[in-house]
Amino acid sequence: MAQSVITSAFEHLKAQEAAGGNRIIIDQFVFANIPGLNVTDTPPESEPLPPDAQIVHRQAVDRNGVVNENTVAYSVTLPESVGDFTFNWLGLVSSATNTLCMTAYLHPQEKIKTAGGKQGNTLIYSEIMEYAGASAATGITTPVNTWQIDFTARLHGMDEATRKAALDIYGPGLFFNDAFKLTAKSTGQATFAPGIAYLRGLRVEMETTGTLTFATGKAQTVYLDAALTGTLTGENKAMFTLTSQKSADYIDDLGFAHYVEPVATISASGEITDIRKTRKPLNDRLDGEYLTRDGNLKEIADKGEQAQSDAREHMGLGNSATLNTGTTQGTVAAGDDSRITGAMQKDQNGEDIPDKPKFIENVGLKETLNPTKRVSIGNIGNGAFDGSVPCINIGDSDSGFIGSADGVLDIYCNNAKVGYIDNAGLHMLAGIATNGNVVLQNDAREHIIIQNEDGSARAYIYKDKDGDGIHINNGADGWGDFVFGKDSILYVPFAVRAGGSKKLAIQSNNNSALSATFNLRGDANRPTVIELNDDQGWHLYSQRNPDGSIVFTVNGDITANTLRAGGAIYANNGDVFGTVWGGGNADWLSGYLYSNMVKAIRLGPVALSGGLWRDFQLGGGQVVTGFHTDGDWEMQGGDDKVYYRPIQYLIGTQWVTAPSV
Repeated sequence: MAQSVITSAFEHLKAQEAAGGNRIIIDQFVFANIPGLNVTDTPPESEPLPPDAQIVHRQAVDRNGVVNENTVAYSVTLPESVGDFTFNWLGLVSSATNTLCMTAYLHPQEKIKTAGGKQGNTLIYSEIMEYAGASAATGITTPVNTWQIDFTARLHGMDEATRKAALDIYGPGLFFNDAFKLTAKSTGQATFAPGIAYLRGLRVEMETTGTLTFATGKAQTVYLDAALTGTLTGENKAMFTLTSQKSADYIDDLGFAHYVEPVATISASGEITDIRKTRKPLNDRLDGEYLTRDGNLKEIADKGEQAQSDAREHMGLGNSATLNTGTTQGTVAAGDDSRITGAMQKDQNGEDIPDKPKFIENVGLKETLNPTKRVSIGNIGNGAFDGSVPCINIGDSDSGFIGSADGVLDIYCNNAKVGYIDNAGLHMLAGIATNGNVVLQNDAREHIIIQNEDGSARAYIYKDKDGDGIHINNGADGWGDFVFGKDSILYVPFAVRAGGSKKLAIQSNNNSALSATFNLRGDANRPTVIELNDDQGWHLYSQRNPDGSIVFTVNGDITANTLRAGGAIYANNGDVFGTVWGGGNADWLSGYLYSNMVKAIRLGPVALSGGLWRDFQLGGGQVVTGFHTDGDWEMQGGDDKVYYRPIQYLIGTQWVTAPSV
């Protein structure tokens, strides 16, 4: 880190200018190269200006600004037109008195001038001076943030824009021709060819043939690892290495982005397989890969007959494209050929046939095209097809079409009317059989209708365009649509029933506030779960566990007359029945408690003991309630007695005297 100090000469200048009522003017940067300078030292406050022989450049301050009332900053830009020199000392000077006000020791800095095809650099330096009243003393009031700009992000953005533009053109990884192609030379040795590659849009160039040494006896992949590196003031260059360490693209410790692309595999025996994605440079591709306007398809002709044939096929020209016009075999007719100009024209619809009766005779239609109302294909018809009404008789004499009325065409087979056609469509009076599809084609709603003989609809089957599914409606016989939903759900308007004489139904009266679902689901921890829920959550479920046991859970209260669990019963009066209350035999909890629970405790009748003498004990279950003394000192003779009462407890209706424990 650069070491800097405000000099004692500046302190003297500051006092002098303050006494004269003048502002301090610092207007020059001085750059020097001092041999043997220890840049880790802090300059002394008495630091003088270096001798002229060591000063390599002087330049006026470009910008100054205020950081706060006690801190001001000075900045200078060394453009590309300045150089060449090296410096390790920088000073701020008041040029009017040549007073060194501030100095800094730097690591050696190179300033290069753009000249003779060599690209120079631009350096920017700023020095901050902090002392009491700095802004007022110098008259500097412009904030530094109006001119201090960090161009790092912009320069990086320019590099990224260039890289991404190339990425759009060349893709994630592309090698021109033999660039970076590995070729085995000897055991453990290979060369990689010079050339240009693009990795994620970064242009990487190898100028001369390189040598690669690799470990033998193991299979490995060789990767090209490239990164755009450089310094803030230096040139950025694409640097690369070849490595066998597989890695995704990454950012190194210095913040440089690395792009990694495989170029070859090496087998354990040393055999190299090229896995680069290659292409010719655009300039090479323009020279030979494309047709030119001046060539007039000469490029295809030069490739030979097969290329010419392929080109004609691709253009849909066929073999006639290579034939000359003429009237003999192996030629094509010209546009004015009599075979063309004398041909019948389809838009004339036979009007240009000069002798129509002769034409009918020549095509064998003289007998079938009868000038009466009848047209026969096959035998001449009779019976219903006798020509008394317009008809078409097909095959034998009893099948075909008869115009029975205006706009009505009857269909007959073997003298039986099987259907008719009118402006409403086709009507079949017999069955329809098909081994193909029956298609209703229309964007509007069309139905498959089952009708009664009087024409009333018994049922409709339809599906709207973009509708929710296939609908079945019972028409006059019922209400509501059954929907086979395209979400794989069957919707019914009222109930689903299963069974014969005894039925199980799932029914909705359509008056519930919420919708409900009866659901079967499961997973590894809960193999089978049968659940009932509604729009606000689940009500209850029955679950089979992995060990085969079953759990029934209710999300709320259970109301029942009696609950049973095996042989146990929970009655609606709160009583419980089970073997635990009968000593192995089933009994009610109320009976058990009645026979075994202590309802109350009392003291029995009072009794008076006989004479006491020092050590006296009452029988079991007795308590002392008083003393009786006749003598003039304690426990004298047999005159002393105690009052006692037995402890009794109530079980059922029986008072029991407590026994001795």
